[in-house]
Amino acid sequence: MFSLEGIDHGLLYGIHQARQPWLSVAMTFLSRATSTIPVCCFMALFSCWCLRHPQLRLRAVLLPLFLVAGALAIEILKRFVERERPNIVPWVLPETTVSGLSFPSGHAGINSLFVALVVGTFLNVHVSNFTKTAAILTGAFWVILVGFNRIYLGVHWPTDVLAGWILGALFGFLGLLVAGLIERSRTEQIETLDSQKPMKHDG
Repeated sequence: MFSLEGIDHGLLYGIHQARQPWLSVAMTFLSRATSTIPVCCFMALFSCWCLRHPQLRLRAVLLPLFLVAGALAIEILKRFVERERPNIVPWVLPETTVSGLSFPSGHAGINSLFVALVVGTFLNVHVSNFTKTAAILTGAFWVILVGFNRIYLGVHWPTDVLAGWILGALFGFLGLLVAGLIERSRTEQIETLDSQKPMKHDG
């Protein structure tokens, strides 16, 4: 019989059977590199890049705010749902390094949010189609890899990861939508002001 619990247990057991010592080391490093603080540092670097482009300066301030808002929403939802972390397979990470509740996955959520904001911004600037395609594929690979990481380490159920992906994508879409609306409004205001300026006549 189909059930989310059955999928959770089946995927967690299946990935557990595929563990390898070298892969566990790599996944442990990836877990640390994709936690909240490193992702916020990546966001800061992206904001610096946005500041170099006049048309993206608003996003340099606005998008980090949505990243923080998404991270807070994930923590609030964790406390509301109060789902415990998996206990059916051994964790790769030491128990002393893992804290908090399970649903949704914070790693999956904040990374999908970050990727959505970055890739969505790239799609709205004048870059080649190759660059846009590369950004989409790289972002998708990164999000999937982080999700796999959480299940591989045994610290999240697959449905935790799925919920994190969805929540991150929603906040990313909302951030891009708000940024786009404000940018469009500012552009229209500038165009209106320019059209109202008196024309200069020679002579």
